[in-house]
Amino acid sequence: MDEQVRTDEATFSRQDPGVGFWMLGFLAALRRYRRVTMIGWLIAAGGALSLLLRWRAEGVPGLIDVLLSSAMVAGGVLLVHYGIEGLTAFIRTALSAMHPEAPDELRSLMEDVDQGGWQEAFAALRRLRRLAEEQKASHG
Repeated sequence: MDEQVRTDEATFSRQDPGVGFWMLGFLAALRRYRRVTMIGWLIAAGGALSLLLRWRAEGVPGLIDVLLSSAMVAGGVLLVHYGIEGLTAFIRTALSAMHPEAPDELRSLMEDVDQGGWQEAFAALRRLRRLAEEQKASHG
């Protein structure tokens, strides 16, 4: 028989190591998002640029040239989508699994990124780095 996973709220506290886990995980997810989206946009821009340069060259661009350039653009955009979906999946998992006593600042940051766009994600990355440094300084 399947048993449901239960958590005993009495075992959690504000000093729960899970908060650090979610903070570091969120930081890693934001870094991965930034890296994947930057690479994706570079690939898409490269495909668009190759299409433009080939179009302006002498002769008629061949079907293969157009398809390869289009595939690069599509691949780059799909990579960006992959980065967004990965970050969204992490945030939604974290928000549903995080204990209610987790710091409101971390929860608020995740909700802002989930509801926002790339600007909120990059701002959250800077803010989370600062939070991690402050936490490290206070414990060290």
